[in-house]
Amino acid sequence: MAPSSRVTLRRVSARIRPPWHKVAGLALLVVGVLVIVANDTMLLGGVPTTLLPGGHSEGYRFLGVVLAAAGTW
Repeated sequence: MAPSSRVTLRRVSARIRPPWHKVAGLALLVVGVLVIVANDTMLLGGVPTTLLPGGHSEGYRFLGVVLAAAGTW
């Protein structure tokens, strides 16, 4: 048999993110971690004032985890 003249291109398995998407992901990650740290700081009583509206809440921890996870996507 004669070799085929058709060329099969290899698929790239890695997803390449545009630069703006990397910046947005890093910003979400940083904001999520800051929300978690601020929430836990209020729980431990290290700061006499409230850092987040309404004071310490497990909802803020959940929000921080969701934001940080969305930033790593």
